[in-house]
Amino acid sequence: MDQSSDAAAAALRRFNGPSVLKAISDLFAPQASPADKRRSADQFLSEFQRSDAVVPVAFALLAGHASGEQALPREALLLLASAARRRLQRNVPPGSLLAEEALGLAKALFQASSQASELLCRCAVTQWLHRGWPLPLEELIAGLRGEALAAELAAIALEAIPEEANAREVRIDSLRPELLLELGSAAPQVVAALGQGTQLRPARRLSAASQWLKICDARADVLDGLAGSPLLPLAASQLQASEASPSTGGSSSDPAVAASSFVEAVLEKSGAAGSCPEALVQAMLHLLAALRPVDPDARALLCNLV
Repeated sequence: MDQSSDAAAAALRRFNGPSVLKAISDLFAPQASPADKRRSADQFLSEFQRSDAVVPVAFALLAGHASGEQALPREALLLLASAARRRLQRNVPPGSLLAEEALGLAKALFQASSQASELLCRCAVTQWLHRGWPLPLEELIAGLRGEALAAELAAIALEAIPEEANAREVRIDSLRPELLLELGSAAPQVVAALGQGTQLRPARRLSAASQWLKICDARADVLDGLAGSPLLPLAASQLQASEASPSTGGSSSDPAVAASSFVEAVLEKSGAAGSCPEALVQAMLHLLAALRPVDPDARALLCNLV
């Protein structure tokens, strides 16, 4: 057994499921725990999150919640999912669930905590990135045509792939150049699939498409695809809707913000090209001309686009 295996085994002995559950109980049940116990629990969980045990133990506890074996407060679900995601950005420690199993767990937890579920999707994505190319893009694109929850999780994973591939926190330095090159080549296919994903929330479709546009070159096939993409009229409809409704705070889950980010990505991509298809120019002019914002936040979005 090498030193890394020894360290992992020692971490699992110290940070086992029952000890982590006790710390969670002490931390998230303040009415039943004195202040010194809460401080001790917080310190224990901080060390747990930095250990090699965090991924297998977090996944096991999350699975226990999903199966009804051991209910956890929502804050604990987020803590465990977030800690596992951060640890997996470094590398994949022994005992981790397979990426596909992490996606299954994300589906099981979606109703309990959509935020924890999204973090688990990102856990799966970082595991794929550590493995290198090829990534299961075809399977995820097919998932966009599945039932509503499966489509939502596929879209979350697709949105996360270019983000995580570009993130410095994800330690894939030797793999990153090839991954980004391959992802850039695949971008038109993914954007086209998101354009057809009508059962998805508009903000999810537009936000995911924006991430893929950011990593590809301003090639002719990209611009031609955008000219006829259903995503442009979708973005226009979301921006027009924002004229009657105030912004929800600038989050990418806000349809108007997601629409603005998508249109900005299209403008940036078309501006970087040597020439832009006339159909795309006309589509963008039509989109911008149709907007008549009254709400100050919506006006600010339009000013940024113009």
